[in-house]
Amino acid sequence: QADVGNTIRVLDSYPLDKYFDISQRLLDAFQKAVDGRRLDEAYVYGLRFAAFGLESLPKHKEYRLQTTRYNKQKRRNAIQVEKVISMMEIIKQRMDAEECVLQEKRRAQEEEEAERQRELELEEQKTMKEQQRKLELQKKKEDDMKSKNVEQSAMTKLLAMQSKISAPKQQSSDEHHFSASKKPANIESSETPPSERQITDNTATQSGEHGE
Repeated sequence: QADVGNTIRVLDSYPLDKYFDISQRLLDAFQKAVDGRRLDEAYVYGLRFAAFGLESLPKHKEYRLQTTRYNKQKRRNAIQVEKVISMMEIIKQRMDAEECVLQEKRRAQEEEEAERQRELELEEQKTMKEQQRKLELQKKKEDDMKSKNVEQSAMTKLLAMQSKISAPKQQSSDEHHFSASKKPANIESSETPPSERQITDNTATQSGEHGE
């Protein structure tokens, strides 16, 4: 029944003085929260205190009795309730203002986070493009190397084929040149030029005349 965290039921069998003590405890919790600038907590305790003083306490039979026994406590409770309600209006305004500030902060943080996310995405895209460019350059380099190797291989094969084709021709040409260079020498050795034959004939004629 004295737990300020729950709704408090007022029973006629429970002394009214004890309920005024509970009311004071709610008021002290409210004031402590206000002093600590815990506005949400102060607002909750203020609502409980005001509802308890305005709705719950008047239901107690001793509170309703037309006696002067509790007049002082009743007046004090009424004044405290009015004061707390006035303070709660200020608290509500401050809470609304703080909520606006918090919303602005959250909005700014969300925008900052969104901007940071966009920057990360742009950086990732830039990195991916750079990696793609490097891969394309590497691929082009490899393709150029393969093409160059193919051209060198084809050139090597072509030179080899040309070498094989030209080797028999060179050998045949060398043999023909060798035969041609030997053949005139044989002819010159076997045949006497006309001028030499004439000299020989004249020499033989003169020798015959001298013998006669």
